[in-house]
Amino acid sequence: MRRFAITPDVYMPLFGGYDVLAVARGATVPGNPRYWAVVNRWLYLFESEAARAAFAAGPGEAIATAEAKWPELRKTLVP
Repeated sequence: MRRFAITPDVYMPLFGGYDVLAVARGATVPGNPRYWAVVNRWLYLFESEAARAAFAAGPGEAIATAEAKWPELRKTLVP
């Protein structure tokens, strides 16, 4: 509990909980908490088991592409 209190952002899914592969494609598809992966201490959610498996084949590329697209996608979300 103490670690969470000190660094809560580490425990929150990146990309607002949206599927990282969808974000990499330029879309916002809600992630399902049943399908997740932790890479370099960061939590990523996926819409399905198939999406998680695809991510596992090349997480670095998917993350880099999603990071590049996320700032613009984020602007389209309703606060």
